[in-house]
Amino acid sequence: MNKKIIFVLFLVVLLVITSFNIYDFQVSSNEDFQAEVQKLQHENKTILEEKTKLNRLLERQEPVEVQSQYNPLLKQISTFVKVAFVQNKETYPERKKQAEKIMSHELRNIFFPTDTYKGDTRTGVNDVQVFIEASNLTNDYATVLVRFKHTLYSLENEQKQVSPVFIEIHAQHQNEQWIVTDFTEI
Repeated sequence: MNKKIIFVLFLVVLLVITSFNIYDFQVSSNEDFQAEVQKLQHENKTILEEKTKLNRLLERQEPVEVQSQYNPLLKQISTFVKVAFVQNKETYPERKKQAEKIMSHELRNIFFPTDTYKGDTRTGVNDVQVFIEASNLTNDYATVLVRFKHTLYSLENEQKQVSPVFIEIHAQHQNEQWIVTDFTEI
């Protein structure tokens, strides 16, 4: 009878251990499964966000949308060149007002540091050529190349000096308009 009791006890212990292992496997599988589900949900959310961004980018690359960005940028850049690189005592206050609408605060301080123009020269621009890469207009930033002839008139001795200028202008789309934020001479 001892052998039967030991055998039955062995079977009971074996069943208990097997049941515990099965339960533990299911619980750990469930935890792994939940972790995998959370990971996949996070990846799915990331992919959906990226898809939304790409759809917006695709919409903005439509020819109509590019053209709607191109014309205002071209107008702002042309105005910037005329406001920033033309110096004249009579038009200084008017150009300073225009500068508030088309350029950043830092650039306004560079081009219009005082309330009145006190220089003894007058400058002008002509032959302005603007180069805009249309594919970049889908961002809120644009880099524009501008080439023009800058004419310097000395009011003291009536001399005239013409210099070619080639600049790279950086603009940012803010509040539904393009604002010139920086420029560098090339």
